[in-house]
Amino acid sequence: MIWVKDIMTPISGSLTETDTCREALRRVMDEEAAGWPVADSAGEFVGIATPRALGRLLKEEGPETSCLGGVEFGPIAFKATLPLETAWSRTFQVAAVSGEDGQIVGILSRSALAVALYQRAEFQVKELEAVLNSAHNGIVVINREGMITSFNRAAERFTHVPKEKALGRHVLDVLIPLGLMETLQTGQSEYSQKFRVGRHTYIMNRDPVKQEGKITGAVGVFQDISEIESVSQELASVKALNRELDSVIQSSSDGFVVTDAAGIIIRTNAAFEKMSLSTAQELLGRRIQELGDGEVYAHSLLDVVLQRKHPVSVTEKKQDHSFLVTGSPVFDEEGRLVRVVINLRDMTMLNQLRQELLESKRLSEKYHLELAELRQRGDTGGMIASSPEMEEVLELIQRVAKVDSTVLLLGESGVGKEGMAKLLHSRSPRAEGPFIKVNCGAIPEQLLESELFGYESGAFTGARREGKIGMFELAHNGTLLLDEIGDLPFNLQAKLLRVLQEREVVPVGGSKPRRVNVRILAATHKDLEEMVRLGKLREDLFFRLNVVPIWIPPLRERRADIIPLLHHFRERFCKKYGLQREFAPDAVEAFYQYDWPGNVRELENMVERLIVMAPGELITLSLLPPVFQSPPEEGGGVSVRALMPLKEAVLEVERQLIERAMAKYGSTYKAAEALGVNQSTVVRRLAKLRRKATNA
Repeated sequence: MIWVKDIMTPISGSLTETDTCREALRRVMDEEAAGWPVADSAGEFVGIATPRALGRLLKEEGPETSCLGGVEFGPIAFKATLPLETAWSRTFQVAAVSGEDGQIVGILSRSALAVALYQRAEFQVKELEAVLNSAHNGIVVINREGMITSFNRAAERFTHVPKEKALGRHVLDVLIPLGLMETLQTGQSEYSQKFRVGRHTYIMNRDPVKQEGKITGAVGVFQDISEIESVSQELASVKALNRELDSVIQSSSDGFVVTDAAGIIIRTNAAFEKMSLSTAQELLGRRIQELGDGEVYAHSLLDVVLQRKHPVSVTEKKQDHSFLVTGSPVFDEEGRLVRVVINLRDMTMLNQLRQELLESKRLSEKYHLELAELRQRGDTGGMIASSPEMEEVLELIQRVAKVDSTVLLLGESGVGKEGMAKLLHSRSPRAEGPFIKVNCGAIPEQLLESELFGYESGAFTGARREGKIGMFELAHNGTLLLDEIGDLPFNLQAKLLRVLQEREVVPVGGSKPRRVNVRILAATHKDLEEMVRLGKLREDLFFRLNVVPIWIPPLRERRADIIPLLHHFRERFCKKYGLQREFAPDAVEAFYQYDWPGNVRELENMVERLIVMAPGELITLSLLPPVFQSPPEEGGGVSVRALMPLKEAVLEVERQLIERAMAKYGSTYKAAEALGVNQSTVVRRLAKLRRKATNA
């Protein structure tokens, strides 16, 4: 309740006939009052001098005239403890306010009273809106024409219709028929009306809104009862809920309580009374912090809301119940926190939906994987592939990644076998698992077995007391890359074969096998078939590794990748070192013509060297090593870089000539003309070279 004393303008003393018009007007203006009480010589209140009357007197009679001439109203006075509503019912413009002893203590204007009543009404509207939005029940209000005037957050959640699209529209254009139009026509309240929307079941209470005996609207309150239909106490819960749905606040099966900024409870509903084991009479006027843990579940949230000044949600467990507790602050127009609305919801019944939730998660993961696969199409995972040869390799990688077959990556040193292995892992169902790489040629032979398979405690001198897990077990549920598999010692090949066949490992010094779930990738630059022929590699191990062979062509056989790789590495190292470098056209041409015996790795190292050592921003041909600056050989200028059988050398020279002719002219007709052979001969030789590269 707000009293007249709360909004009046306090004053001290009254004006008398000895006070001049100038003095009276100055006092009124200094205090910014709507007027000032005037007393006669006997001290009796005779009226109120207003600024307008004093101003007129000042103009007509002069500033030294007695202020009595500025008294505009009769002796109208209110008690300081008079309610605002009672004061508004009186006819006045300016009134004096008297205390308990009858002395004038303030001035009240009708305009100030109107502002106070408007602010109070506006605050009550905000408070009601906060209560509506805190309820977990959907609430819809329509006017007499059927237009939606109120639509809370729960109604948005249940109907999947935003509030801004619902307000101001006819209810039948927004929602399925809920019976609110019938309530407008009949004026009858209806409770526990059940209806279904899809797989959800709702109950609704409908009540007409009446003003001065006329129906001016209708209110619908509905709740999703799908969860509680499956529990044994469904009927009792619904009946108890129906008895509580007698108003907007009491309609919610969730408990809520409203406190002021000090935590004093000023409003509660039946559900909260039930949760707190208290009656409304016992709760109202008490500080919520004074309620013990055994009585209520919401008091611990209040201090958090007061501190953060924004909505806060927490979960609390009490005995065999779990509660979702939400606290929402309410602010006045000046931004001061004046109310806290706390809502409690019993989430126990939702635990029965655990199996359905697990199924939903499974479907979600399935759709996520499918979506990720769609996004990955066309994505090379950072690999530069502009040539048709590499595009074929990447397409094969994408297909093979979906299965768990063993893959053997073949190619010269530096062609990117490890990068392809990482790409294959990232595109596989094991992408979330570990990717472990073991270089079989970089680990001493005496240590390689324990690194691969691990060892038990005390397996050998210097072994850890707790033993060690091998690379196969570290890669469990993931991918293991056996790099340089051609360097694997012969005495370990049988043990590796057993792991590939049985999918289990036996640590050094152990006797009990351990199951592992690992996808095996192997990589080498060596000719494994030749190693089998020479007895350096077990034939059965070769067949186990060679399930899906993938040949990665050398850079000289996919020259279309050289320039993209050049610019890719230039951008990477310029960004890494904070430099600005560009390659001159003659340098780019030299990069394209060079055969790159070290392949992509050599190209990457060369670009990094030039980026950091170039004296200026432009990298010209003169900055490249001499091997890049040699003019291209004409006629029979071909090279063989290592000793080999004469037959193989002839084939190598033939390969180099055909590749140079194709790189220069781009067609088999022109290449055949330059080489002095038939076009069909070039086609046959190219096919033969490609088959040999694929089978290698």
